[in-house]
Amino acid sequence: MDVVAHSMGGLVTRLALVGTANHVTSTTSGKGFPPFLYIEDVATLSTPFWGASDLGQTFCSISPDVQCNQMKPGSTFYTSWINRPGASNRVGWDNPQSAMGTDWTLIGSEDDDFMVPEESAVDLKASFHASHKLVYRAGSGLDHSQMSEITTGRGNYAARWCDLGSGCNPANWTGWPQTGVAKGPLIEAAKAVQYASAY
Repeated sequence: MDVVAHSMGGLVTRLALVGTANHVTSTTSGKGFPPFLYIEDVATLSTPFWGASDLGQTFCSISPDVQCNQMKPGSTFYTSWINRPGASNRVGWDNPQSAMGTDWTLIGSEDDDFMVPEESAVDLKASFHASHKLVYRAGSGLDHSQMSEITTGRGNYAARWCDLGSGCNPANWTGWPQTGVAKGPLIEAAKAVQYASAY
Protein backbone atom coordinates (compact mmCIF):
# COMPACT_ATOMS: atom_id res chain seq x y z
CA MET A 1 0.00 0.00 0.00
CA ASP A 2 1.08 3.58 -0.69
CA VAL A 3 -0.17 6.63 1.21
CA VAL A 4 -0.34 10.31 0.22
CA ALA A 5 -1.52 12.42 3.16
CA HIS A 6 -2.11 16.13 3.70
CA SER A 7 -1.66 17.92 7.03
CA MET A 8 -3.11 15.88 9.93
CA GLY A 9 -3.49 12.91 7.59
CA GLY A 10 0.28 12.53 7.76
CA LEU A 11 0.14 12.42 11.55
CA VAL A 12 -2.58 9.76 11.43
CA THR A 13 -0.40 7.70 9.09
CA ARG A 14 2.70 8.13 11.25
CA LEU A 15 0.75 7.32 14.41
CA ALA A 16 -0.55 4.10 12.84
CA LEU A 17 2.99 3.04 11.92
CA VAL A 18 4.46 4.17 15.26
CA GLY A 19 1.87 2.23 17.25
CA THR A 20 2.32 -0.86 15.13
CA ALA A 21 6.14 -0.73 14.95
CA ASN A 22 6.37 -0.31 18.73
CA HIS A 23 3.77 -3.01 19.46
CA VAL A 24 1.50 -0.66 21.42
CA THR A 25 -1.37 -2.68 22.87
CA SER A 26 -2.80 -0.21 25.35
CA THR A 27 -4.33 3.14 24.35
CA THR A 28 -6.81 5.56 25.89
CA SER A 29 -9.53 4.07 23.68
CA GLY A 30 -8.79 0.62 25.07
CA LYS A 31 -7.87 -0.66 21.62
CA GLY A 32 -4.43 -1.63 20.42
CA PHE A 33 -2.70 -1.46 17.06
CA PRO A 34 -2.58 -4.29 14.52
CA PRO A 35 0.32 -6.76 14.66
CA PHE A 36 1.65 -5.47 11.32
CA LEU A 37 0.97 -3.08 8.44
CA TYR A 38 2.18 -3.18 4.85
CA ILE A 39 2.84 0.39 3.70
CA GLU A 40 5.61 0.66 1.15
CA ASP A 41 5.63 4.44 0.55
CA VAL A 42 4.32 7.50 2.38
CA ALA A 43 4.33 11.06 1.03
CA THR A 44 3.15 13.81 3.38
CA LEU A 45 2.12 17.32 2.38
CA SER A 46 2.42 20.08 5.01
CA THR A 47 2.15 17.67 7.93
CA PRO A 48 2.96 19.42 11.25
CA PHE A 49 5.48 16.94 12.64
CA TRP A 50 6.52 19.53 15.25
CA GLY A 51 3.21 21.30 15.62
CA ALA A 52 1.30 24.07 13.89
CA SER A 53 2.55 27.66 13.75
CA ASP A 54 1.73 30.35 16.30
CA LEU A 55 -0.67 31.89 13.80
CA GLY A 56 -2.29 28.53 13.28
CA GLN A 57 -2.72 28.21 17.03
CA THR A 58 -4.30 31.69 17.15
CA PHE A 59 -6.77 30.55 14.51
CA CYS A 60 -7.50 27.48 16.62
CA SER A 61 -8.22 29.64 19.66
CA ILE A 62 -11.30 30.98 17.88
CA SER A 63 -12.80 27.52 17.83
CA PRO A 64 -10.74 25.29 20.16
CA ASP A 65 -11.16 21.56 19.93
CA VAL A 66 -9.19 18.42 20.74
CA GLN A 67 -7.38 18.39 17.41
CA CYS A 68 -6.27 22.01 17.75
CA ASN A 69 -4.97 21.36 21.24
CA GLN A 70 -3.06 18.35 19.96
CA MET A 71 -1.38 20.48 17.27
CA LYS A 72 0.31 22.72 19.84
CA PRO A 73 4.08 22.12 19.90
CA GLY A 74 4.96 20.17 23.02
CA SER A 75 1.42 18.88 23.58
CA THR A 76 0.93 15.47 25.17
CA PHE A 77 0.07 14.10 21.74
CA TYR A 78 3.49 15.12 20.41
CA THR A 79 5.52 14.10 23.44
CA SER A 80 3.75 10.73 23.67
CA TRP A 81 3.59 9.79 20.00
CA ILE A 82 5.36 11.99 17.47
CA ASN A 83 8.39 13.59 19.20
CA ARG A 84 8.62 11.20 22.12
CA PRO A 85 11.69 12.14 24.18
CA GLY A 86 13.91 9.44 25.60
CA ALA A 87 12.48 6.66 23.46
CA SER A 88 14.98 3.81 23.41
CA ASN A 89 14.46 3.22 19.69
CA ARG A 90 14.07 6.65 18.08
CA VAL A 91 13.93 5.23 14.57
CA GLY A 92 10.66 3.55 15.51
CA TRP A 93 9.22 6.96 16.34
CA ASP A 94 10.90 9.39 13.91
CA ASN A 95 10.96 7.07 10.90
CA PRO A 96 8.57 4.19 11.69
CA GLN A 97 8.63 1.25 9.33
CA SER A 98 5.94 -1.18 8.29
CA ALA A 99 6.51 -4.91 7.98
CA MET A 100 7.76 -4.44 4.39
CA GLY A 101 9.79 -1.28 5.08
CA THR A 102 8.48 2.22 4.45
CA ASP A 103 10.02 4.94 2.28
CA TRP A 104 9.01 8.39 3.60
CA THR A 105 8.87 11.62 1.55
CA LEU A 106 8.08 14.84 3.45
CA ILE A 107 6.97 17.89 1.46
CA GLY A 108 6.51 21.43 2.81
CA SER A 109 6.27 25.01 1.58
CA GLU A 110 7.83 28.27 2.71
CA ASP A 111 4.49 29.93 1.86
CA ASP A 112 2.66 27.75 4.42
CA ASP A 113 4.07 29.51 7.49
CA PHE A 114 0.57 30.57 8.55
CA MET A 115 -0.30 26.96 9.40
CA VAL A 116 2.69 24.61 9.14
CA PRO A 117 6.23 26.03 9.01
CA GLU A 118 8.40 24.23 6.50
CA GLU A 119 10.83 23.02 9.18
CA SER A 120 7.92 21.26 10.89
CA ALA A 121 6.64 19.83 7.60
CA VAL A 122 9.99 18.21 6.77
CA ASP A 123 10.80 17.19 10.36
CA LEU A 124 14.17 18.95 10.57
CA LYS A 125 14.53 18.04 14.28
CA ALA A 126 14.17 14.29 13.76
CA SER A 127 16.82 11.98 15.18
CA PHE A 128 16.26 9.54 12.31
CA HIS A 129 15.27 11.30 9.12
CA ALA A 130 12.89 10.49 6.31
CA SER A 131 14.53 9.31 3.10
CA HIS A 132 13.33 12.29 1.03
CA LYS A 133 12.47 15.91 1.78
CA LEU A 134 11.29 18.70 -0.50
CA VAL A 135 10.50 22.33 0.34
CA TYR A 136 8.85 24.76 -2.10
CA ARG A 137 10.52 28.18 -1.98
CA ALA A 138 8.84 31.42 -0.95
CA GLY A 139 6.82 32.97 -3.75
CA SER A 140 5.38 29.66 -4.92
CA GLY A 141 1.95 30.62 -3.61
CA LEU A 142 1.57 27.15 -2.13
CA ASP A 143 -0.16 27.84 1.16
CA HIS A 144 -1.68 25.17 3.39
CA SER A 145 -4.83 24.52 1.36
CA GLN A 146 -3.05 24.65 -1.98
CA MET A 147 -0.63 21.95 -0.91
CA SER A 148 -3.43 19.46 -1.58
CA GLU A 149 -5.01 21.26 -4.54
CA ILE A 150 -4.87 19.31 -7.79
CA THR A 151 -4.77 22.45 -9.93
CA THR A 152 -1.39 23.48 -8.52
CA GLY A 153 0.23 20.62 -10.45
CA ARG A 154 0.73 22.63 -13.62
CA GLY A 155 3.88 24.63 -14.14
CA ASN A 156 7.24 24.59 -12.46
CA TYR A 157 8.13 25.65 -8.93
CA ALA A 158 11.37 26.59 -7.22
CA ALA A 159 12.20 24.07 -4.51
CA ARG A 160 15.05 22.62 -2.49
CA TRP A 161 15.36 18.95 -1.70
CA CYS A 162 17.40 16.36 0.13
CA ASP A 163 17.65 12.62 -0.35
CA LEU A 164 19.11 10.80 2.64
CA GLY A 165 22.55 9.45 1.79
CA SER A 166 23.14 11.85 -1.11
CA GLY A 167 25.51 14.10 0.83
CA CYS A 168 23.02 16.74 2.00
CA ASN A 169 22.27 17.32 5.67
CA PRO A 170 18.61 16.40 6.28
CA ALA A 171 18.62 18.50 9.46
CA ASN A 172 19.90 21.70 7.81
CA TRP A 173 18.61 22.82 4.43
CA THR A 174 21.29 25.48 3.90
CA GLY A 175 23.18 23.28 1.45
CA TRP A 176 20.28 21.40 -0.10
CA PRO A 177 20.28 21.21 -3.91
CA GLN A 178 17.78 23.51 -5.61
CA THR A 179 15.62 23.17 -8.67
CA GLY A 180 13.33 25.44 -10.63
CA VAL A 181 11.30 22.68 -12.23
CA ALA A 182 9.53 20.99 -9.32
CA LYS A 183 5.94 20.11 -10.14
CA GLY A 184 2.96 20.72 -7.88
CA PRO A 185 2.71 18.95 -4.51
CA LEU A 186 0.33 16.19 -5.58
CA ILE A 187 2.42 15.38 -8.65
CA GLU A 188 5.62 15.27 -6.57
CA ALA A 189 3.84 13.09 -4.00
CA ALA A 190 2.60 10.76 -6.73
CA LYS A 191 6.13 10.47 -8.12
CA ALA A 192 7.42 9.69 -4.63
CA VAL A 193 5.08 6.77 -4.07
CA GLN A 194 5.13 5.39 -7.62
CA TYR A 195 8.64 5.71 -9.00
CA ALA A 196 11.63 4.62 -6.98
CA SER A 197 13.95 6.28 -9.48
CA ALA A 198 12.28 9.67 -8.94
CA TYR A 199 13.10 9.75 -5.22
